[in-house]
Amino acid sequence: GMFKTVPALDDIYWSAPLKDFSLGSLPSSQSDKTTPLGCHGGEKCNVIFDTGTSLIMVPSTAMSAVQDALDKWRDISGDCTKLDQLPDLVFTLGGEKFTLPPQSYVGEITGDLREIDPELHRFMPHLRELGKRGRKAQDGGSSLRGTGSSEDTESEDLEDDYSWEGSDDWSDVFGWGDNCVPLLMSLDLKTDKGQAYLMGIPFFREYYTTFKFRQQGTTTPDLVPESISIAPKDEDCHPGWPSNKNLQAHSQERPRLRLDAAKLRVPSWVSKMMA
Repeated sequence: GMFKTVPALDDIYWSAPLKDFSLGSLPSSQSDKTTPLGCHGGEKCNVIFDTGTSLIMVPSTAMSAVQDALDKWRDISGDCTKLDQLPDLVFTLGGEKFTLPPQSYVGEITGDLREIDPELHRFMPHLRELGKRGRKAQDGGSSLRGTGSSEDTESEDLEDDYSWEGSDDWSDVFGWGDNCVPLLMSLDLKTDKGQAYLMGIPFFREYYTTFKFRQQGTTTPDLVPESISIAPKDEDCHPGWPSNKNLQAHSQERPRLRLDAAKLRVPSWVSKMMA
């Protein structure tokens, strides 16, 4: 049918087994080659679906790989008006391949930096690092490229005054006019179900999702998660038929995402687990 149903892994959270989390092939490429980000080669992972999470949360290694891909794309004159040139996020749930378009994980940050939730510093450290690199380029450097290079080693030695406080302009922080950045949060959290990933609002923008409970216990039965059913949504936010055999979000031109950083939220239970 239209929905793919995945059994819930946990009696507390809406979670499911996750495999093959990757960046898909480039739309302009003739190759099907993907870039692994995690959950490959037998690595145990799970994804938690949470409507209280503003973005998608991934391990820091996956975040770095996405930033590297974005840097290379930017070097070829990519900007936030051309997001359809970037690959989809691709992953497997319950044996079915799912995709999320580039607009789900790349976009622009707006808003007054002085109103940012302090927790955002903790879960989006790449924004501060990008600010350091952008300021260095603005002050005479020549590269904004990738992690692990001599450029980055030098940037780590810079004074930590490339901070968000005291500014209300993202272009001032990043040092470039286009603040197109990964709209992801870092989460290095391992549970008994494996490395945790979180699917927040960007997932629910693309997929119509329902949650089924079951009763546990007889004397005083509790309602606990049983399964998650997922289908691509149509333009009216109704379950829509997929365009191919995989449950993939409908391919269509989308405007870039612009998010007010002051409104981004991390669920309180994540903050407590990472304390």
